[in-house]
Amino acid sequence: MDKKVEIVSLGVNCLPRTFLTRNGIKPSKAQGELSCPFDLVKHPFDSIIYNLDNNFENYTDDLFFVLRKRFIFDFRQKGLWQKPDGTIFFHDKDCKAKDLDKLKTRITKRIENFRSITKSERPVLFVICIYENTDKIEELYTVLKTIRQDRKFTLAILNFSDKIIQTPNAYVLNLIPPYKNYSAKWNITRFVKSKLGQYIEHNISSFIQRIIEQEF
Repeated sequence: MDKKVEIVSLGVNCLPRTFLTRNGIKPSKAQGELSCPFDLVKHPFDSIIYNLDNNFENYTDDLFFVLRKRFIFDFRQKGLWQKPDGTIFFHDKDCKAKDLDKLKTRITKRIENFRSITKSERPVLFVICIYENTDKIEELYTVLKTIRQDRKFTLAILNFSDKIIQTPNAYVLNLIPPYKNYSAKWNITRFVKSKLGQYIEHNISSFIQRIIEQEF
């Protein structure tokens, strides 16, 4: 793929990766785009900073499987892999309780992809959703700067919190109403196709596209 910029999701959930792919801003997996650790996994904001700062060291050491039964005699292995810090692997449902090694292999590959992309000379646009911890933006930026060293990067924030974020170190889209409902409905097809859904998608897409045009 002839890309002028790498677009990397930092979470905190799967909204950035899914949204950017759905709107043609970021290539899909089928088009050869590599998966990274924060793409389709829910992470608390603190754990994102911690794992970035520690180069994902021991990231897979504390995984555990939570079995979810609909009723007492439901013996199917339905559940999700999680971590004590609140990380949840919602999109790895094919990894059952006995598939720890399979999940670890998959996660390791995602981490390798992230390291490769962030070490490349190609500029990187990091995109993150924020619902809380708005006071830690500068800490996140500092960690990203250390990772990228002298290589070009830009941070884009989709702010769904109740606090306005202002920082010289990132592009911020403060998502006030009618955007607030979007954080809960962004992956519901009926809402996405609605007039309001399309309006919001257009505005967020334009925000990201403007960053790409201005920075890269």
